[in-house]
Amino acid sequence: MLDEVAKINANANTKTNTKLGIDFLYNLGAFNIKLGLSTIKRLLAKLDNPHQGTLIIHFAGTNGKGSSIITLESLLIAAGYRVASTVSPHLIEFNERFRYQGKSINNQELSFVLGRVWQACSINDDNCHLPKRWQIRPTFFEAQIAMFFVWAKLKKVDYMLVETGLGGRLDATNVVVPHLVAITSISYDHQKYLGNSLALITKEKLGIVKTGAPCFIAKQSPEVLKAIREHSVRKDFYYYGKDFGYKYIHDGDHNKKIFYTNFKKSIDNNQQISQQCELKSLKLVGAYQWQNTATALAIYYYLVGAKGYLGASQIRKTLKKIDWPGRLEYISQKPAILIDAAHNDSGIESLFQYLKDKHSSQKILLATCWMEDKSLSLSYNKYNFHKITYQPLKLANQRAKPADIIKKELEAHKLTTNKPLELAEFVKSIKKDKYKEFALLVITGSLYLLGDFLKIWQSRNI
Repeated sequence: MLDEVAKINANANTKTNTKLGIDFLYNLGAFNIKLGLSTIKRLLAKLDNPHQGTLIIHFAGTNGKGSSIITLESLLIAAGYRVASTVSPHLIEFNERFRYQGKSINNQELSFVLGRVWQACSINDDNCHLPKRWQIRPTFFEAQIAMFFVWAKLKKVDYMLVETGLGGRLDATNVVVPHLVAITSISYDHQKYLGNSLALITKEKLGIVKTGAPCFIAKQSPEVLKAIREHSVRKDFYYYGKDFGYKYIHDGDHNKKIFYTNFKKSIDNNQQISQQCELKSLKLVGAYQWQNTATALAIYYYLVGAKGYLGASQIRKTLKKIDWPGRLEYISQKPAILIDAAHNDSGIESLFQYLKDKHSSQKILLATCWMEDKSLSLSYNKYNFHKITYQPLKLANQRAKPADIIKKELEAHKLTTNKPLELAEFVKSIKKDKYKEFALLVITGSLYLLGDFLKIWQSRNI
């Protein structure tokens, strides 16, 4: 691949080094949402349709897509397959959005695939700031997904694992003809684009389902399940709790969990897939991660077939090594700091349930900021318990809600709230031990907040 990178870069009229390239992408508008498939189809056609000819597992859902993808990716790699995955948003670096064999794309290859997209759109150094002169004008996400398909195709992978950006039916990723579809947990988010009811949101997510592609349905609320079953009565829909899942077994002084699958593979002469795998713990924290793992494991069993199954000990070893930063992750013990990407109602419910299970008797400082189109104070109030003090943070992001407004929203619900702080000032206060009255510091509300926090936290200049 690197020979081709060098050859094409030599012929390309661009200087797409990594920093300039990423700046260019952000100038397209990281939050510029334009639903529809016409632009991405034109762009991929110019790139010789790199999304075609490889087995694609397509994920949609409100929460759990990333964790499920990372888990499935790990299992497939352990079984000997070559796997490329795309997940978003990133935590610290854009490179995190594209993964091959569990590792992020390097800067040279990232610059190369951006150069390919420039060529396809007729963008060069002279007109890159003049979109009206481009033949194709992609959004940030359309450019990103086109770059991924080019890169994954050149890697000659066995599987591409692809998650939707927003919704499903009109998402740019829905140009693919998937080999298999996964629908992770669906709840309220992005109602402006997807609808104000769970039934409407579910319908949009199910827009990625295609004829001939089996569909795995993760754990859902009764309302969402009703909407799914009204949408389709196909035999190749496999449901959490019915066809796969996990169950508790009490063994003396210990509780252990057993993952199970028990369904017939409809496209393979009704081959019965009936497997069990015992596990006492996961590296990923939170009850919902057991549900995500059960979904990924069922898909793995479906894809690989009996002759290629990993042994139970290999599966346990693989699952215990999975790392997915920013999801109920403790980044420090003294002081105790927990970061979590919860940015919608169901994510906040899971976070607060975890806090009640593990830290209910402790004083907690919850530092937060969220995006302009959200009102997380409603969810914080719904799940709040008396040990929590809220710390609004000022985030240097054009789409972030101003911290003084966040403070007012929190106070409107009579939640104990500190005065807003700049993010760097907050980190300095932690390092000066100004929050020693609190047993736990929690940073949550947005992956963008977590990423900026980690950059400052890890900086030697603070």
